[in-house]
Amino acid sequence: MFAVIDNIMLSESASEHIDFVLDVLKDTNQNGVALGYLVTRALLGKLSGRHQLSVAQHAIQAMGIETLSGMEDFIKGSDNLQSVRHCPNFSSITLICSQFINDTSLASCVVHKPGSRATLNRLKVAVLTLIPTIPRPANSRIDWLDHVTQSGEDTRGAQYVALMTTVYALANATSTLPLLSAYLLRALFISLKDDALVFLAGVWSSTPNDASAEARTQTHLAALAHASAFLIAHEATQGSIDFQAIVPSVLVAIESPSRSVRAAAVQCLSILARLSQVGKPKAVYAFNTIYGIHSGEPNPRHTGSTKLTDTHRSATIP
Repeated sequence: MFAVIDNIMLSESASEHIDFVLDVLKDTNQNGVALGYLVTRALLGKLSGRHQLSVAQHAIQAMGIETLSGMEDFIKGSDNLQSVRHCPNFSSITLICSQFINDTSLASCVVHKPGSRATLNRLKVAVLTLIPTIPRPANSRIDWLDHVTQSGEDTRGAQYVALMTTVYALANATSTLPLLSAYLLRALFISLKDDALVFLAGVWSSTPNDASAEARTQTHLAALAHASAFLIAHEATQGSIDFQAIVPSVLVAIESPSRSVRAAAVQCLSILARLSQVGKPKAVYAFNTIYGIHSGEPNPRHTGSTKLTDTHRSATIP
């Protein structure tokens, strides 16, 4: 397999070969599709930069996954599932990779059952779990709150945000496979690091055209819940950070047509109001990330507390 990948990458027609592999994912020949997923997974591990992002984006489109529901068949009925889960050398969320989607396991299931639905789902999951580990593009500004990039511009940032948003939405779309959802979310938040909160703000502020109203509501609720957990964890550390840059995004959520999303936004706003009264902030969270490094210095004086508190008091849930 690695020899195949090396030959593709060293070829003068590497782009054409990669396009061919991605087209195979949509083929009707089950053996070809299985091989295509194995090669795609290996490519994601070898490529970098815009090529890696492009392969990941096309792989997501080819898989056509809207929910993880129904994909748990490859993990059901495993004789050693419980024993591995309780083994001290494994945590429940590393079980997915350590036991079911490692290279040896994937090759074995492709050889023995290349055309089965369980094998196809396992291969899709094997590709999906690599996507949140993709490094963010170097030397490319990422606009977490605006996923639209004009043609002709550097699209790497927008591609990266779109991929991470897709993974986040899938991880929160169903509760039928909690191990996989937990694994995807952990890998995603590890990659996002301090930008996790502003990423979540972009999730609930955006409205993908290809998502149903129910799916959007579910994703926005999850993002607001994770944001509240992020803020509560910060509150517990008694840190002094000004989160004023996040407030406009929360106000957007308060305008949601979903009552449950509005309630979650008000809850988030109440936490922000408490944090704004802790004391004089030492820094403003994600100011340069959201507004750019040339937007001027934010006002770190403790003058926004009253305004934020007043905003919270005036927020209602009609």
